[in-house]
Formats: sequence, structure tokens, C-alpha cells
Amino acid sequence: MARFHILCTRFSSLGDVVLTTSILAQLKERWGKDIHITYMTSQAFLPLLENHPYIDDVVPFSRRKGWAGIKELFSLVNEIYQKRKIDLFFDLHGTLRSILIGLRFFFIPRITVDKRTFERTLLTSFKVDFLSKQLKRFKDDRPTSFGELLLERTIRDIDEIFDFKFERQRLAEFVQRDSHNNIVDLGISSCASSFSNEGWEELAERCRVKPPFAILCPSASFPEKRWPIERFVEFTKNILENDRYSQMSFVILAGPTDHFCNAFDEIEDARLINLQGKTNIAESILLAKNAKWCMGNDTGVPHIAESTGTPAAFILGPTGEEFGFYPHLKRSQVVCQKLWCRPCTTNGKGNCIRKERFCLNNITVADVLESVDKMDRLIEEENI
Repeated sequence: MARFHILCTRFSSLGDVVLTTSILAQLKERWGKDIHITYMTSQAFLPLLENHPYIDDVVPFSRRKGWAGIKELFSLVNEIYQKRKIDLFFDLHGTLRSILIGLRFFFIPRITVDKRTFERTLLTSFKVDFLSKQLKRFKDDRPTSFGELLLERTIRDIDEIFDFKFERQRLAEFVQRDSHNNIVDLGISSCASSFSNEGWEELAERCRVKPPFAILCPSASFPEKRWPIERFVEFTKNILENDRYSQMSFVILAGPTDHFCNAFDEIEDARLINLQGKTNIAESILLAKNAKWCMGNDTGVPHIAESTGTPAAFILGPTGEEFGFYPHLKRSQVVCQKLWCRPCTTNGKGNCIRKERFCLNNITVADVLESVDKMDRLIEEENI
């Protein structure tokens, strides 16, 4: 039996849950079977973390509101503690729920990951930027002011918390498990690999998806982060008419309530497959893993795609590269506007302070096509 039991909590959102698995990978890399990791998350994300190579137990939480939700939360933690004493409560979220856990189970040592809340507030509210001056890794043609990558930041935080004292070379080896392809090990890649080939073939047949294909994600956790749907439709028409992609099909992935995806119905092309509301998280992982590339807003699916080794093109609006949510794969791309007013929010939620959302409305179809073409060329060159 493992000597040390860690309870981790992260209740949302999809992209953040994916990215924080790098922390678990770091812990398991260092201590292996000496630690037992229990991860508490929202019920909706259970398929994302089941059979995860770095998680020993996943505990789903319904996220009910009010006193009923608090009682359920305390009951779940108490059940976990009764089965196996919790040696450390690792708060990956820093929300009211996790704070309440810390107060109720005050006798359990607790660590909270620093989300740079103060620095983010300075940037979004007063445009004072301390985040871009942090660690830089890329030495190619990428911008030098996008701030510290979230993956490296969380690993460095863990290094400092547990006094691992990694050398720079050791950190680089961990971040890039494949130096040729620059595939980042966020942990979820192994989770996606655990799905059988038979499961993929069945899904591909049911959804009528045949490689090579790409994924398009017009959705986002908040409407304020979405590139206008009419631009998305225009982009899709353009790429379907482009000879470069004549042999590819394109899959629309979005949630069951994202009915704005009905706008794609005006496109009459058998190569466009609209799966809005027709796939769950586990199926989305499989699709992301088998896609050639992914393009979408700053939302969970492109992050999942990257974690499975699939490059992604991100459209960033009110959020900022400085927060560390920059793509991790070398072939991935970012489309964004350099404006005085962005970033104006840490998560994309909130009203725009200007007469319109220029950060998204100024991004043209040609801008996105250029980034996607560049990403596709890099993939082709690598496969030659």
C-alpha cells in the first residue's frame, strides 16, 4: 500500500482539468507507487479521468448548489478519509468549495496552487504586466511576450513546494517526452491511449468519420470567448473549397446546448460532419486523438487535442497569452489581436468595456486560414 495519500480537487473547467493533470504526472514521476492520488472533480469530467495512468481513484461530485451540495462534499471527503487516511489535501482550484473542505477538515495539511490571482488582476484591470516577464521556452518564430507556459509553471510550483530541486535539464526532459515531435505529456495522452481500437472503429463508423479529418470547435465555456459563428461558417466554407484540404473531412464538436451550431446546416457538403451534442467526453478524446489537427476557441477540446499529440489552432479573444494558456505543441498556432484592452478577463466571462468585442470581431477568416495553413504545412513537413 502507498505510504502517502493525496486528495486533489479541481471541479472545472474542462481545459483546466486537462492541464492540471501535468501536476499529477509530476508527482507520480517523483514518487511512483509511494503515493496514492485521489482526484475529486465534477461528475461531467469523470470519463476524462477514468483509467488515468496518474490517478488511483476518481471521485465524482454533482456540484449541487446550497447546503445539499456542501453536505455531499463533506460526506465524500469523509468517506475518502475513512477508507484511506488523507495525508495531504492538494487544492488545484482555490474556490469556495475547496476552502470549505480545508476548514471542515482542518487537521489535514493543505496546499493550494498559486493561480497568480493578484498578477492577473493587475493585468486585466490596470494593464500592469508581470506575467510576460516569466519563464520563456520557445526559441523559434513565436512571440517572446506570451508569458510563462502553464505546464512549466505548475511543474515549477510543485518543484518548489516539495523541494524537488529539479535541474533545468531534468525539467526540459519531463516537459518534452518526445524531443522530435514536441509532444507534451499532460497525462491525458495515456488516458486516451487506454481506449481500445475497437472503440475507435465503432465510433468512427457511427459518426461516419474517416481519416484524415480535422476538428472544428465553435463553442466555448462562455459566449464572450466565441469567435462569431458567422465567421466560423465562412471559414468552414472556405476550407471545404480549398484544394489543399480536398481529401479531408471536418468534424464539428460542441455541447448539447450549443444550438448556434445549426448555422452549419446551410453548408451542403458530405465532408462536413456536425456532431454538436452527439458525443460525450470520452468520445471527444478519441476523435481528438485521431484527428490531423484541431481549430477552435479557447476551450477544452483544443487542449484535449494537444494533450493527445494533435496540434491545435487557438482563437484567443478577451483572455490572454500571458496567463499561460498558450499552446504547448510546437506545430500549434494562436490567432489573436494585440489590443490595449486585452486581456480584460481571466476566464473570458464578463461584459466588454468597449462598444464591441474587437478582440474577436477583428479576427478575420483570412487570419484563421493563414494559421491553419501554416499548421497543416508543418504537420506535412514532419510526416515527409
